[in-house]
Amino acid sequence: MISRINIFNIIRAHWNTFRNISKQKRDWAGLILMFFFPAAAASLLFYTSGIVLYNHISDLLTFVSIIGGFLFNLLAIIHTILEKVSNDPNSDVVRKLYAKEIHANIAFGILVALITSFLLVLSFFECPDVFQKIKGFNVLGWALYFFLILFLLNLLLILKKIFIVLDNP
Repeated sequence: MISRINIFNIIRAHWNTFRNISKQKRDWAGLILMFFFPAAAASLLFYTSGIVLYNHISDLLTFVSIIGGFLFNLLAIIHTILEKVSNDPNSDVVRKLYAKEIHANIAFGILVALITSFLLVLSFFECPDVFQKIKGFNVLGWALYFFLILFLLNLLLILKKIFIVLDNP
């Protein structure tokens, strides 16, 4: 029953896209940028209260929902392209690999959009003090910063990979 909603395959596929194609080694710089940087930036923003999110929850929810919907459509388009590229014997290996990686990155982007939307809705019902610097650690406030930054970085990653695939004739 739980296997129907298991998201770990999406996370694993996204994780596996962080490798150097030519050397087949793990791309640690990419992993640090995509996971450590959002955590560090979220901590910095949360503890310094650099940006107050509470006043912009509805705007952020609208943004994440619209972009998440676009990602669903893009996933369907990439799936169609992936089928064509996989069946084309003239298609190069790099294009096939990037198409699969884009598929995994978009699926992960949709997952992050869903988590971010859930956290934004959850924080909408909290009081504004949730985003203020307080004693103790507020997981919800920090997680919002983390997932918003992760979502934006993942969008940039998807854009770059789509550009690479479409730019090479």
